[in-house]
Amino acid sequence: MPKAVRYDEFGGIDVLRVDEVERPVPGDGQVLVRVKAAGINISEAVIRTGALADLFPSTFPSGQGSDLAGVIEEVGAGVAGFSPGDEVIGFNQKRASQAELVLVEASDLTHKPEKVSWEVAGSLYVVGVTAVGAVLAVQPKEGETVVVSGAAGGVGSLAVQLARRTGATVIGPASESNHEWLKSRDVIPIAYGEGVADRIRAAAPSGVDAFVDTFGHGYVELALALGVATDRIDTIADFAAAEKHGVKTDGGVAAGPGAKVLAELADLIADGHLEVPIANVYPLAQVREAYTELERRHTHGKIVLRPGQDFRLRHEAASRPHQARQGEWPPDRAADGVPPRGAQAPQPRRPRPEGSFRHAPTLGAGMLATAFTLISEVRAGPADATGHNGHRRGHRYLR
Repeated sequence: MPKAVRYDEFGGIDVLRVDEVERPVPGDGQVLVRVKAAGINISEAVIRTGALADLFPSTFPSGQGSDLAGVIEEVGAGVAGFSPGDEVIGFNQKRASQAELVLVEASDLTHKPEKVSWEVAGSLYVVGVTAVGAVLAVQPKEGETVVVSGAAGGVGSLAVQLARRTGATVIGPASESNHEWLKSRDVIPIAYGEGVADRIRAAAPSGVDAFVDTFGHGYVELALALGVATDRIDTIADFAAAEKHGVKTDGGVAAGPGAKVLAELADLIADGHLEVPIANVYPLAQVREAYTELERRHTHGKIVLRPGQDFRLRHEAASRPHQARQGEWPPDRAADGVPPRGAQAPQPRRPRPEGSFRHAPTLGAGMLATAFTLISEVRAGPADATGHNGHRRGHRYLR
């Protein structure tokens, strides 16, 4: 029987488990996908705590996750353009992507380019459409200067690259360990923390024109102090500040139909024009360990689950092969991500007994706010016939 992540009650990391489940059967317009990779996101952790139960009620046992990439096993009636054996990228609207077999609406899928790794493909939906929407919100132009907070994170690492494609100068506050990567993407790195305003002013002597906040914790106020107009500030991590100051909170919905944006982003990655850093890869059985690492909020890039795998790649092995650089594909790696013969799998780590959400009476503002993508989808109203909201825009940085 196939396996899937499940939980029976709201809580922290410790409520997660992996169960055997019945094999799903695709209905009309649906596709059954054998999942090769599923990225994880902080919004899933927030929903799991029950903090957003009014917006996102759960039926227990509940699944988890949206991002996925895999191979089609079966197609339902009325499905056109997809066949068994096709490699696809997509998303699951039922919070159930962290599983070996997942039902997906055909309209929520696009074909995976051969040069895009499973780990990158399976991580792309939430961070990809969110980064597109956030950059679109502030409308950077050639010759302008844009700051992206959390510049090395899951959303930030894509936002800096997309903003740079507009011809704007991009400044990225990040930890020093990520400065070389930012430089490699033609982004000006600066240290975050005390004195960051002065460092931004020094890096942008003519001023800052736009600001994308992916981290929260005062960056909206910093953008205002730098003289950025409210309609050129977008935060995906501080709704309280957005409401107080009247700045934007555009995320995934503003990007347009998810499958279309996924296809455009995947083509950029395949052509070496966009990179999705992979922080770490875990087997499905180590879902608790994966979220323990994610909730520390200090990763460079994405954390990925690999259903059907019984190992966890260390950071050094995980990050290098999945970076889409021109002239460096395919990666020098065994087929399907299996470690070389003789490689030792690390011992599983125990989840933190304290510090998970289940043991905390309140949630940090940043963690709550990072559910922005899901909240904005609720605010957007009914979807159109394709399963998406009706926004359709052309993005010059995706061409």
